[in-house]
Amino acid sequence: MPAEKGPQLDTLAPEESRFHQIVNTAITKEMDEIAAKYETPVNPNDRLYYHVRWHSQSGVNRIGRIMDAMGAADSSITQRDKDLARFIMAHHDDTQESIEDVKPTGEIVRKRRTGYNEEKSAERAIARMIEINAREGMQIFTPEDSVVAHEAIMLTVPSGWDGKTVFQPDFGKSSLIAKAVALADLGGSGMDGKDMAQTEALTLYLEDNLDYTKYMGRLHEDLIRRVSSQRNRDFEQQCYTRLLTWLQRQKVFIGGRQERIGGEIGTLPTEVMRQAVGALFTENNFSDSLQRLDDLHDSFTKMPDFDDWSNQVSLLAVPAS
Repeated sequence: MPAEKGPQLDTLAPEESRFHQIVNTAITKEMDEIAAKYETPVNPNDRLYYHVRWHSQSGVNRIGRIMDAMGAADSSITQRDKDLARFIMAHHDDTQESIEDVKPTGEIVRKRRTGYNEEKSAERAIARMIEINAREGMQIFTPEDSVVAHEAIMLTVPSGWDGKTVFQPDFGKSSLIAKAVALADLGGSGMDGKDMAQTEALTLYLEDNLDYTKYMGRLHEDLIRRVSSQRNRDFEQQCYTRLLTWLQRQKVFIGGRQERIGGEIGTLPTEVMRQAVGALFTENNFSDSLQRLDDLHDSFTKMPDFDDWSNQVSLLAVPAS
């Protein structure tokens, strides 16, 4: 997913232009590190599908739009503020540690180290700030920037659950940049619409269902080696049922986000800002996203053959370019 165009450098003050370029370089470096750790890892169990470059880059794109809207409503928000927010967003999922969780049913799913991952991601963002200051031989990032980075990334911990969706209990009392990070993190369907909803749903299915991806990996290896695979039809049916259930849950999740977004935006300081940011989360995007998941569910219910639906999942999970 390509980065969105930023400001014209010739319109920025020299110090803003320098900070903007430093942040862009840091974001590129972080995306490369995420790819190495989670897209082409040494250990195949560390392979992720959702918490990879496209998710972080789409978050950077969304927070750019959110900060631009905030800046249009409040002239005290500077280009440096916007770039600091982008820097933080790029690092918010730097660490993704998890364990294999074996359910009583025998399912093997990924259990993330929620809270720990965000803490370590914040530490990595702050460490990169320190590295940049040392490399540049001057204070590019301030101690206050470190505080904001830690606050913002920790706000993305999904510590609240209302029966439909996750939320951040401390959202209302957080800083503007922290709120922007949290809104961008969960803003895929509301801001980007149905294609993003589809990508998020299917990549999360791939990422979380470890037994399914291991099984698919074994089938792929057997195909390459041209040997006959030992198929487990009962397991394949279980994975199919899980997929249909997951798509229904994701629809509920998106509906929950739609219900909560007004209250979260309502904590912004002025009506002008609330309207500007609220306009980014459209009813059409939410309704289109819900309809897309309905359509996906319906199409998969008509596709019970494992080879058919598993191939379709792999095709549709690819993020739009």
